[in-house]
Amino acid sequence: MAKALKDATVRKLSSVPLSVLKGRKGEEGVEGKQGLNGPQGIVGPKGDKGDRGEKGDRGERGLQGIPGAKGEQGLPGPGGLPGTAGADGVVPEHRWKGESLQFKNPDGTWGKLVNVQGSQGIGFVGGGTLEAPVKYTQVTAATYTVLARDLLVGHNIYGVNYAGAVTITIPANIPSTHLIVINDESGNASSNNITIETA
Repeated sequence: MAKALKDATVRKLSSVPLSVLKGRKGEEGVEGKQGLNGPQGIVGPKGDKGDRGEKGDRGERGLQGIPGAKGEQGLPGPGGLPGTAGADGVVPEHRWKGESLQFKNPDGTWGKLVNVQGSQGIGFVGGGTLEAPVKYTQVTAATYTVLARDLLVGHNIYGVNYAGAVTITIPANIPSTHLIVINDESGNASSNNITIETA
């Protein structure tokens, strides 16, 4: 009887779909260990360039930098460095006649008398005294500039010996103790003018 009941129960349960049968919930298992990292995937293609962002606010002014070292002096310009003063020329043979001065020409003849007191003639510029020393400079070019620093107290004689017109520039203000004498040594001033200008 019991066996027949059991068989009947088994046949009845076997005819029920397994999806309908629900068993008791089992206990939760232990969490497994973390698996190993897989290989890195292939880098994807570069995305499109994004739109340009808005201009940011202007930052605060930074601290002033430390001044750099002073640079070397540059090369001189097209004019070049100023030349050195030339050596004083040899005073030609001369003689005094009263308040006039006379120079000996290269050919041995004596030139015209020049009144160094300035009362006549264009050869005198400035003051001076008869007892003061004499400095001689020869002019052999079409132009010549007399520098104030080159003048001495006394007679500053400039002998012009140039085959052509000559322009001599002298300082604007000459002390009364400085005498400038322009001497026509070539003897051609009548045709080759000697022009005196002030700086």
